[in-house]
Amino acid sequence: MSLNQVFSISQRGPLLAAGLTDLSQRDLLALACVVLGVIAQMLQRRLPAGLGPSLFVAGATFGGGIIVHDRFTGTQPAIYLTLVFASVICMVCSGTGAATALGERSRRNDGRHPPSDIFFTWSLIAGFTAAGLIAYFLAVHTGQRLFSLSRERGQAVPLGGFLALAALLVAVLVWRLSHCRPHQPTMLLVIGALAAWWGAMVFPLARGGQAEVGLIAWLPPWWSWVFQLMAGLAALIVAAAVIQDNRYRRRIMAAWPDRLDELVEPYLRWPGYIQTEAMIAAALLVLCVYQLVRREAPSAALFSAAAVASLSAGSACLFLAYRRWSANTAGLGMALVTATIVHASAAIATLMLPDSLSAQYAHRMPVLYNAILLSLAVMAALWRWLARVWDQQLLDGIAWTTTGRMIPYARRTAFFIIAIAALVAFQMAIWPQRIPEVDDNTAGRIVCGTGAMLLFALIAAIAARQGGSPALAAMSLVFVAAAALFVFVRLPASALRGWLVQYDAVVYSVAALPILGLAELVPATRWRAFAVPLWMVALLLLPAGALTQLLGAPLPEGWVKPLTLAILGAVYGIAGLREHRRAFLVLAGVLIVASVTTLLRA
Repeated sequence: MSLNQVFSISQRGPLLAAGLTDLSQRDLLALACVVLGVIAQMLQRRLPAGLGPSLFVAGATFGGGIIVHDRFTGTQPAIYLTLVFASVICMVCSGTGAATALGERSRRNDGRHPPSDIFFTWSLIAGFTAAGLIAYFLAVHTGQRLFSLSRERGQAVPLGGFLALAALLVAVLVWRLSHCRPHQPTMLLVIGALAAWWGAMVFPLARGGQAEVGLIAWLPPWWSWVFQLMAGLAALIVAAAVIQDNRYRRRIMAAWPDRLDELVEPYLRWPGYIQTEAMIAAALLVLCVYQLVRREAPSAALFSAAAVASLSAGSACLFLAYRRWSANTAGLGMALVTATIVHASAAIATLMLPDSLSAQYAHRMPVLYNAILLSLAVMAALWRWLARVWDQQLLDGIAWTTTGRMIPYARRTAFFIIAIAALVAFQMAIWPQRIPEVDDNTAGRIVCGTGAMLLFALIAAIAARQGGSPALAAMSLVFVAAAALFVFVRLPASALRGWLVQYDAVVYSVAALPILGLAELVPATRWRAFAVPLWMVALLLLPAGALTQLLGAPLPEGWVKPLTLAILGAVYGIAGLREHRRAFLVLAGVLIVASVTTLLRA
């Protein structure tokens, strides 16, 4: 040993002491926490079961937390620093648990859990905390983009969030290599969903700025953060389906000849995996709807790409429903396939619109609504037709194939499509009243809009007649009313239109008479499902509308009120005589007396 080496060794102790004196009290506290944790881990065999590893994790967490708080506070939001720190702790605990498991030759004979299980438990707790914080952080930023008008509305999230997600991914993979558990694939799926969400929030709110760098700058301008989230979730669903089926095929191939019992095992044995897939597919479906009504100028390429994303995800959901039956997955698959056709029709409508009108939200939405109605009509008829075709898959009324199980859900999907289309129809009908600067009263628009609504009314009417469903019959009447409102709102100003608006109470009461006649005639025909809805319209909705107008604004003429009451009395009188309902007869008498009294006073 040389003289210089001896001198350096002799000086190492004072230098270390001088370095410790330069540390602040909080740094010393953090160092003390880590040292105590290491000592507890070294003495874990002499401590109660699980106490040593728990103290080690606690010491590392408190020490690291103090350092992160002192060094990085103010550089990033506190919740962002917390989620990154929790992810790192999760990875450290998982790695320590795996390293500890390598040194464990056998389980303890006293029934206590080995130290590696304690580390993996704390890793699980830290991972759940980090995932919850990441979801909350992304939800806040998403809410700001959707609802907030502040300056923070267009801010993108830091790229460092991918490091936190990578730490969680490493933690789960290390844990799986050490201890294989059935719920680990579900964790990987959740991490993938969070990564897709974070990747979308990296995009700015509005594309085309000068600050775009990297891959975002190379993407087309229509590639927004909403579509990025759609593409990410769709790719995740497809990847999950491919991985599941690949593992299933490998398991079947490995079953011969020594493990034939694997052939009767279920397709999937991962707890929570199916439910997580359904939640991701539902989120994608919501994004498909939101993409249609965004205020940003659309493009045919955007709607076409959205159709591809929804089609791939819907096909994957239907394939998974075929492999292992799940009603939620099957229903979401049919909904996503429907969204595919809707986006395709929106792309065609966008191509037909001039660029000047396509860029204006108020002018393009009625056209998009019309295209959406037509595509929804096609899909409602398709699912109803498939439900009737799939009846051949029933054995004595019992489903024994996937398509047989899908029959009630196809009918339910068709009904939901009809219900959603009714909302779209009324939204399109009253659009000029909501947006005064838009006329939307050209001959082509009136023909297309009325035709789409009447087509839906016909589809619902045929379905009601075939199934004897009063609910579908009511939806058919709703579309007829929407078509009438659509035409009435777009009628040019005239004496007839003014008279109808001024004397609407009389119009409602007079309209109740022929509708009541139809309600009395249809029970003897194949359209008997319309009897109850027509009765509701004639004896409840129209009289309620007429009486509301009588009690509202001042009437234009003195004869309006007595005439309206007299007609309503006649309506209830006819209904009471035909159906032998004393309550209707009493109400008819009250209305006629009120009519006579009002006329005498006038």
